[in-house]
Amino acid sequence: MKKQISLLLLLAAASLHSIAQKTSHALVQGNYNKRSANNVVLYKVVAGTRQEFASMKLNDKKEFAFQVPSVEAGYYYLAQDPNRGGIRIWLSPGTQLRMQVSDTGYTLQSASPENNLLHQWETMRMPVRAMGNSLSNDNPRLRSLSDTGTYHSFFPKLHELLANAASFRKRINTSNKAFNDLLRFTIDADVQQSALHFLLTPKSAHPTPEELPAYYRDDARGKLLATTAIYRLGEGQSILQDYSILPILLGKKPEEKADMLDWSLQLIPNDTLRGDIVIGNLQRANSFETVLDNTEKYGRYILTPEQKLQKEAIFDKLVKYQKGAPAYNFNLDDINDKKVSLKSLAGKVVVLDVWATWCGPCKAEIPHLKKLEAAMHGKDVVFVSIGTDKPADKEKWKKFVQDEQLGGVQLYDPSGAAIHSYYKIPGIPRFMVFDKAGKIVSADAPRPSTPELQKMIEQYL
Repeated sequence: MKKQISLLLLLAAASLHSIAQKTSHALVQGNYNKRSANNVVLYKVVAGTRQEFASMKLNDKKEFAFQVPSVEAGYYYLAQDPNRGGIRIWLSPGTQLRMQVSDTGYTLQSASPENNLLHQWETMRMPVRAMGNSLSNDNPRLRSLSDTGTYHSFFPKLHELLANAASFRKRINTSNKAFNDLLRFTIDADVQQSALHFLLTPKSAHPTPEELPAYYRDDARGKLLATTAIYRLGEGQSILQDYSILPILLGKKPEEKADMLDWSLQLIPNDTLRGDIVIGNLQRANSFETVLDNTEKYGRYILTPEQKLQKEAIFDKLVKYQKGAPAYNFNLDDINDKKVSLKSLAGKVVVLDVWATWCGPCKAEIPHLKKLEAAMHGKDVVFVSIGTDKPADKEKWKKFVQDEQLGGVQLYDPSGAAIHSYYKIPGIPRFMVFDKAGKIVSADAPRPSTPELQKMIEQYL
């Protein structure tokens, strides 16, 4: 439950003095002058993520003020969205901070030594952060730099930032030793996150593994991930997940998803962080069987009470998708606008394909699906394809089905409202197999482009 806080819009000098005397409190206020902003949120850091602590609607002057009682010392973030941008600030008992926020950054009117240093560091890292940021960033300055950055210009800026950061670290000397240590750690984390984000952001050209600077191969991550200190940053979980794909960026080619997870666990020296990587993998699993298999293989990394509770929650959520559970009885329009339900197909093995006309990987499976349909012709199996194009594209879906002469039963589920919702499908194509009694064989079956799907079908004929 969120802590109750006071939102102060007009503060007289006497009020400020009174608050200052409450040394367990912190006060952050100012103007939030972003053009699209109607509200502002204060986030606290919880286990490497940002959790909403308080929010307020801006007045006509776009003023905001948060009084934080019994504040826990550490990083907080001012933002409109927990996953995009935001301003990192330091709050501790007695902190008073006044700032002006705009679309291109922020300035400080009055601040503690800690927040002055954070602002200096943010200004210093801006060019590299900009080029390493997602194109969806809501800061126009960051977005414009991100659009134009190439690795030929990024790598020199990265090296320049590394040199400047080394010099800046020597100037971190407030009376707050805990903050000093955390900021030095934060600098390393910020640089490495920007370096990885650059490689993950769509660009006109990407470097080959051989063109990557030695920085990417340095074992600096060992220091970052040797303890759970990374979770004191609101970006901590994101940084941890970024490292999970570092082997791919360095040129390794996994034959299957398990290879990536194995590599990630080898990179991370801390047991708790390894467990969180495994939990993240389980949360992304699409079937009960996948969770069972991965738990058997990697369950030894799930050590903390919190991780064990998360694992149980994952099992509870996916139990309805396990092998032998009743499949969802969809009831959807076919290409002639006649209803077809799963129950109406009883007595046949059902192979379900969830797809859309805009999905490249979906269309790549079509030739393989046609070949499989031909191989299974005359057997007790029916192939059902559920198109999930948005309602405005229903006619486009119909035309595609006709032009490509798609076989089987063609059904339409607008934007996947029914099938996506029930099976919590994160991405397509998605194939499933149900037995003749309408029970789940696999809610995340192999694709037709692999021989495993035909083998699975034949077991239930």
